[in-house]
Amino acid sequence: MCVCVCVCVCVCGGAQENDHDAKQCNELTTPRTKPHQDDDQDAKQSLFFDQPNTIWWAIKNIGNEKLKKEAWALFSELTQDGKEEPWMKGTKEHRGPYGETPLHVAVLFASNDLDSDTGAKQWEMIQRMWHKYTNLRTATYLKEPYKGENVLHIAIVKRLDRAVLRLFVESEQGQHLMHTPATGSFFNVPKGDEEELPCCHYGEYALSFAACTNQRDTFDYLLSMGAKMHMKTTKEKHNLLHLLVLHSEHKTKFTKRAEEEQDGEEKDQSRWCRDMYDYIQDRMEHTVPKPEDLAELQLQEWLGNQGGMRDSYQEKQDGVLNWYEVLRLDTDWQNYTPLTLCAARGSKEMFRHLFAKLMETEWEWGYVNCRKLP
Repeated sequence: MCVCVCVCVCVCGGAQENDHDAKQCNELTTPRTKPHQDDDQDAKQSLFFDQPNTIWWAIKNIGNEKLKKEAWALFSELTQDGKEEPWMKGTKEHRGPYGETPLHVAVLFASNDLDSDTGAKQWEMIQRMWHKYTNLRTATYLKEPYKGENVLHIAIVKRLDRAVLRLFVESEQGQHLMHTPATGSFFNVPKGDEEELPCCHYGEYALSFAACTNQRDTFDYLLSMGAKMHMKTTKEKHNLLHLLVLHSEHKTKFTKRAEEEQDGEEKDQSRWCRDMYDYIQDRMEHTVPKPEDLAELQLQEWLGNQGGMRDSYQEKQDGVLNWYEVLRLDTDWQNYTPLTLCAARGSKEMFRHLFAKLMETEWEWGYVNCRKLP
């Protein structure tokens, strides 16, 4: 069977692994609709992986019940000590059609069940290539539409076992992997009426990939390992809060997973986004930014022209200032804060949610209360 391999799982907002994983796997190996798909390039990639007696064929077929023994024997032969193959150096001349390396493909095909026979073999493949061929560790896809994507990006979106993430993040290359942006067009903000296209605007960086796929444990783990909370996308200048607003309003067929998990409740695309927003807000409120991080954002210069916002900001310079106070006022390339982006994109529930955060309770009487903007 000829399988056309996509390099990113397109799942917006699934909370945990469940019965939808099989469906997710199908989405992984199904050609995408244009403009994200290059039919000729995808066909070329499929044929490239089918070349016999190559590392690519071995990695692809380790999960094939009929071919897995042959695939493992070939992989073992090609990676034995003293063996030299062009792909081991990671040079662009010896990569796949999208500029991918065998390590990328091994992570892409990996199962998140490391205890299964197939998962254990795939995990061993990843570890062997990671430890033996260090040139592959920080390699990224070289060509559109996945330019910049590294093994950590793939592992996060595929929700691989924590052991896989630790292998990458807790290495000498961990900081590099966490702070390398995936800037390919596949990860752009969907434009116009693109209801049938995947919403894969995950924010370029590993931490935002975790946030935009609703993986709280992974988000916390990356924070604990030094991931930057104030990351912003290269072109649109979206921070973590902007990204959750965008996901709250762009509904595609790939967000059905999140909706299906709301059993017995009103289907609300933005609910998981609001919950994740609150979760990240809590983390931000307990983190004080460093002066060099504020300088990197150039936020103080922008606030110099914001009147009352500037005064509110300066009142917090005594150390009370936290990342949430900074990033909720931060603007994207169109000068939208997360709140005004809600209005611009028509995300009503998220707008109500963020607007309520600005209100203060004046008085309460039973179930009646009076609230006002400060």
